[in-house]
Amino acid sequence: MEEKDDKLEFDEAVLVEEGVKWFENLWVESKSKLTNNNDKLALVCHAFMLELGFSVGNRKVLPENWKNSAGHSSRYFYPPGTEFDIILTVTSLGRLVKVHGTHISSKTNFSSSKIRPGDFVTEKDENFGMKNLRSLARLFKNEVGVPLLNSVKSQLGMAVTGLLGLPPEISLKILQNLDVNSLVNLAKVSKHLNLISKEKNIWRKLFFRDFGSRSFAIKRFSFQLNHQESEDWLSVYKEEYSNQKERESIRTRVPPPPLFPFPDFENNPQNPLLPPMPGIVGGDYDRIPFGRNPLQPPFSLPRPRFETPGPNFPGFGPRRGGFGPPGFGGGGGGGFGFM
Repeated sequence: MEEKDDKLEFDEAVLVEEGVKWFENLWVESKSKLTNNNDKLALVCHAFMLELGFSVGNRKVLPENWKNSAGHSSRYFYPPGTEFDIILTVTSLGRLVKVHGTHISSKTNFSSSKIRPGDFVTEKDENFGMKNLRSLARLFKNEVGVPLLNSVKSQLGMAVTGLLGLPPEISLKILQNLDVNSLVNLAKVSKHLNLISKEKNIWRKLFFRDFGSRSFAIKRFSFQLNHQESEDWLSVYKEEYSNQKERESIRTRVPPPPLFPFPDFENNPQNPLLPPMPGIVGGDYDRIPFGRNPLQPPFSLPRPRFETPGPNFPGFGPRRGGFGPPGFGGGGGGGFGFM
C-alpha cells in the first residue's frame, strides 16, 4: 500500500520474495541475531517454510535453539497435524551452504544443491540485506520445500495434486483474483480451501476492489486509531457489504402514499368527466354542511364546498369577486364568493 499524488494504490505483498509484512516484522525482530551471511540465509529458509504452511510455536520470533554448533535447525508441524515431526537444517560447508528437510514420520529426507550465500546475501540494508530472493525461493521450494510438503500431506491423507494439492502461497495468489461470490462458493469445497479463503490478504484486496480506495483508507485509519494488531478484513467486508445492500434497498424502495393525498393538477390533471375535487378539509362547509349558521336563515341551501387555495392548487390565485376560477368561488361572474 502506497500513497502517490493523493491517491491510494493497492499493492499488498503476499510472498517472502515480495516483502510480505509478517516477514518484515520477523526480520526486524531477529536482526540482532543475524551476525553473518549464513544466519540471514537460514532465516529466509525458515520464512519459506512458514510460507508453505508449516507452523511453529510462535511465527513472530525465531524458534528456540535455532542456532547451534552444527548450523541452524528448526522443527515444524503441519496443520491439522500437531506433531513436530518436520525438521529443517541449514549446514555450512565452508563457503557453501546445504539445506536438508526431514519428515520423521515417513522417514523421508530432501536436500538442496549447494548454495553459495554470496549469490543471495548482500551487505546493504535494503531488501532485508538479500538479493535474488525470487531465484532462492524457486531453488528452495523445488528441491526441499514442496517435496517435503507433499510427503507430509500424503502422510496426513491430504491431496497432493490438483487445486487442493497446490502450495498455500500459490492457492492464495489464485484466490485473490476471484470475485466475492466465486470465493464464497470455493470455500464450501473443502476445509483446506475454506481455511485459505479466510486469509486477510484476500479480503483486504477484495475490500479495496469492491468498495474503493476512500472506504479502504477510512477502515485502515480506524485500525490504526484503535491500535489493532490484527486487521479482520473478512468481518469488515461483511459489515460494509451489508451496509451497501441496505443503502441500495433504501434507494429502490417505493415511497408510501401521502397521508393526505392533495390533488396536483399540474402533474396529474383531473378527469373533466369526474366531479370536482374538494378543497382542504376542515372549513365552514365541513363544520356546518347545511349552512345552519345562527346569523343566516334556518332553511338556507347548502353552499358549495370550497376552501382557500393552497400550494396544491397552482394557478388558482385570488380573483375579482372571490378566490378561485369562475364558477368555483372566483371572479368572472356567477361564482360563489366567501359568505
